[in-house]
Amino acid sequence: MPITRDRGVTRRGLAGFWKSLTRTATQLEADQVAEHVRHGASLSTPMSECSVGSPVCVEGLVRGITLRPLGESPAVEIDLFDGTSSVSVKWIGRRRIFGIAPGRRLVVHGRLAGTERQPIIYNPRYELRPGGE
Repeated sequence: MPITRDRGVTRRGLAGFWKSLTRTATQLEADQVAEHVRHGASLSTPMSECSVGSPVCVEGLVRGITLRPLGESPAVEIDLFDGTSSVSVKWIGRRRIFGIAPGRRLVVHGRLAGTERQPIIYNPRYELRPGGE
């Protein structure tokens, strides 16, 4: 049987395949989340390109959720990851937000606060996205 060359496989594709074999599970997950966000329907900006003090629209995967009281009032805090970076998102005065759970995809609209190392978005508008659960 003769060997035929598949025109769909290129040097770059083969190099990418070998590169994927040497990456850690965390790196592969980050690549998958970033790829999913890039092809999403929203007009989100990668978190790594956002600057503190500016209004942002970011999309990502909820990696963790905690109930963390701020003084006398409750606060729900999530870690939102888009494959390039993560941001802490806090809703003050809430004990729970239905539909938000680890593994859920969200689009968040708000003003980026905090610092470059620890960005935070307080009380944002959000949209639940299908998949990723």
